[in-house]
Amino acid sequence: MVDKSILLDNKKFTLGVFDDPDKLLHAVDKLKKKGVKIFDCYTPFPVHHLDKALGYERSNLTIGAFLCGLMGSLSGFTLAYSMNVVDWPMIIGGKPNSIGMFTSFIPV
Repeated sequence: MVDKSILLDNKKFTLGVFDDPDKLLHAVDKLKKKGVKIFDCYTPFPVHHLDKALGYERSNLTIGAFLCGLMGSLSGFTLAYSMNVVDWPMIIGGKPNSIGMFTSFIPV
């Protein structure tokens, strides 16, 4: 339970406790329309569209994660190719490894 004396004595912040995500979104919209600046909302589970209601912009983290994953995949393929074809080629049955057998470099 929330101590009411904390809410009445401190004029620097407002604290609200909601038992329904829709009530939280409605309160955020109402406070935004009144001009109150909301810094953050803490919830025990994700509330969809709360980031839009608070005015957060989309993060560029997804682009960075995709580029790092792509770079890691290409580095791994290049490493496997260079070791198995260029540096230490394995000739099995008189047939050397080449780029045509790229499926042998894909880890399962």
